[in-house]
Amino acid sequence: MQSLAWYYHRLKRMSADEVLWRGRGALRELVDLGRLPLGIYPKLSPAKSFDVTSRGFSVAPERCELPPEMQARLVEQADRVLEHRLSFFQHKDLHLGNPIDWHRDWNQQLAAPVKPCPLVDYRVATVSGDCKQVWEPNRHHQWVVLGRAFRATGDNKYAHGFWQQMDSWLEANPFGYGMAWKNPLELGVRLINWVWALDLMRSYQPQPEQWQRAYRALHQHVWDLRRKFSQGSSANNHLIGEVAGTYIATAYLPDLPGADEAQRVTHEILEREIDSQLFESGCTKEQALGYQFFSLQFFTICARVGEMVGRPFSTTFRTRLEAGYRFLAEVAQGGAELPWFGDKDDGYVLDLGDYSHDVCAVSDLYAVLFKGATTARHESAFWLAGATLKTAEDKHTDTPLQSRSYVDAGHYFMQCGTGDDRISLQIDCAPLGYGLLTAHGHADALAFTLRLGGLHMLVDPGTYDYYTYPAWRHAMRRTINHNTVCIDGRDQSEMKGLFLWGSQANAECLEWQDDAQRSVLHGRHDGYAQGEQPVHVARRFELDKVTRELHIVDELEATGEHGYSATLQFHPDCEVHVEGNEIHARRAGQVLTVTAPESVSLSTYHGDETAMLGWFSETYHDKRPATAVLARAAISGSCRFAYTIRMS
Repeated sequence: MQSLAWYYHRLKRMSADEVLWRGRGALRELVDLGRLPLGIYPKLSPAKSFDVTSRGFSVAPERCELPPEMQARLVEQADRVLEHRLSFFQHKDLHLGNPIDWHRDWNQQLAAPVKPCPLVDYRVATVSGDCKQVWEPNRHHQWVVLGRAFRATGDNKYAHGFWQQMDSWLEANPFGYGMAWKNPLELGVRLINWVWALDLMRSYQPQPEQWQRAYRALHQHVWDLRRKFSQGSSANNHLIGEVAGTYIATAYLPDLPGADEAQRVTHEILEREIDSQLFESGCTKEQALGYQFFSLQFFTICARVGEMVGRPFSTTFRTRLEAGYRFLAEVAQGGAELPWFGDKDDGYVLDLGDYSHDVCAVSDLYAVLFKGATTARHESAFWLAGATLKTAEDKHTDTPLQSRSYVDAGHYFMQCGTGDDRISLQIDCAPLGYGLLTAHGHADALAFTLRLGGLHMLVDPGTYDYYTYPAWRHAMRRTINHNTVCIDGRDQSEMKGLFLWGSQANAECLEWQDDAQRSVLHGRHDGYAQGEQPVHVARRFELDKVTRELHIVDELEATGEHGYSATLQFHPDCEVHVEGNEIHARRAGQVLTVTAPESVSLSTYHGDETAMLGWFSETYHDKRPATAVLARAAISGSCRFAYTIRMS
């Protein structure tokens, strides 16, 4: 149960239409509480059966020949799935029980209640378990692994194992009961995985009653989703996933009740949302790079299905989708260790053989889908786009990095060099996030990350957790944990909940220059410009590409007396030590030296549990100690703090 203050601030983010929609949703849940125990909801006719010949498309070629090392890796993973072993979040080769316990938060060893889902409060992890820990195995990515293994080997044990697990899930998760039915996004992701798994194993004939149960569950998913598409302030990546699942299921099973109308409506929504949720430059408007991968997967799969069923999406849709891939490919030129910003919960849609955030695999897919390539080195390009797989490495390129500005998204990249001499500096001069909630943004205006030779040196702290540890959820979004300026220990933007913000900093770029010798960005934000004693914050970056020096100047106009701090968050693999006003960092042959102004004092934190400083979370629900150095000073009036970072 949320606090009254949370409800107040949440209501402030809603339009009258959204309030009405949510009121209807609350009434619908009350009705569901009465009819779920009685089984009063739309059902298929008893005579209705799953017609194999009526499937609208095929997800992969009938013949599947993978390179030996890919097939061996796939078989090993599928065999673990047959043993009920999964790896997700911080769990490695976790055994889910025999039979599988579909309701357990394995992190807390706490079972989510199996009761009508309107009564399940997924936000209270101490009562219902961490919903994401419960949801992840229930997305059924593992069943697509079994389907791929069946298609690649022809071994019936994978199809037999799939149907055993499907029967187990349907028995444990009756319609409308438990955490698995709580969130419409989860239904959307699950539907896509079911469609892919069923089609990959279409040549296997289960018992007729198994088909019947699966078909009935597919219908229930679609029926429930169509009642609950997100609206208003909640219509972010959740809406994309809900609509994509409905679109794909009804395209695959065109004889489902209402399939034609569902296809028409969801097609229109997807056309609208790709324009609404991606900037023209291709960057996600959620200001969370991890969610860019998630949304692009939904849009890509839907685009492929549209082509297969003869109802392709528009040129405008395809152009924006290509921009999304191009953005990721360009960001990756500075190194495969991406400059993550905003939330990242490792969400993905289908397991097609590559790590969901493997930007090299994404670049492969980009080349096949949009550049006319016919061969690829990554398995997902085969399963999703029909590319011929090769094992040869890409030829080394000595093309120098170029600086890039994504003005509409507010992200700027100062870049130069080749190979191990690459410098890639990413600067955040962006909005907090998407829509009225800006749910997945962080308080990180004018923050930066730095890669040398493709390796992280100065990093965004990451996300770590959403629900189990609220204090850590708060800490990892704080301004002081990002490489930017913090005033009086306060955040630039005001957190009101786990995914809710109050007042928000507005950032703007005042100047951007780039040529062969240098790059310059001058930006400011108003996050501390309110109240009786405002502080106006501006920051100037200048990268000298010849001397390989970065100059950062913090420019402050303060009314009254305040505390200033500037954070440098290093990657955990960096060896860091401080000597006087100099900070020295080394990682795998890459070296940088930061010279701080004499007017600041330097404090070092490394995995500090009390201050919650000096941590880095690369993947969801996992964090590592890292070194953070804070430069601090007392300020009043006009102040200027100049830093020099030398890279070698």
